[in-house]
Amino acid sequence: RVDIWKHTWGMIKQSNIIALIFGHGFNSVYYNSSISLSAHTDFLEVIYDYGIIGTILYFRFYAVLVKYYVRLYKAKSELAAPMMCSLVLALILSTTSHLLIYPTYFIFLCIFWGIIAGNFERTWIMNKRRKRNG
Repeated sequence: RVDIWKHTWGMIKQSNIIALIFGHGFNSVYYNSSISLSAHTDFLEVIYDYGIIGTILYFRFYAVLVKYYVRLYKAKSELAAPMMCSLVLALILSTTSHLLIYPTYFIFLCIFWGIIAGNFERTWIMNKRRKRNG
């Protein structure tokens, strides 16, 4: 994997300024690589495929998830631990494999995060109503 990462980083460094900003397009590491392999890490894959703009959005996505975890933790929600586990899982998959290229994994995690958010928000609203009604 390290050799693949070095090769992908070389491809990123050889990109022109427009491609660095906007990227080369979905799965371009695979299509443009002389070794015909994807980057085997979402971080390099996102930089090459989607450029700086896509990379900013990608990190913003994780930042929102971490912020939501902090909210769960501060509220002492029982959902904080599963949320943290799912974030660790997502980061491990993104670092060592592909979470974004294979949409099934990503969709399952998004569904999980949606279930956590829905349950927490519903509970939070119900508790707020109980306090208001006495």
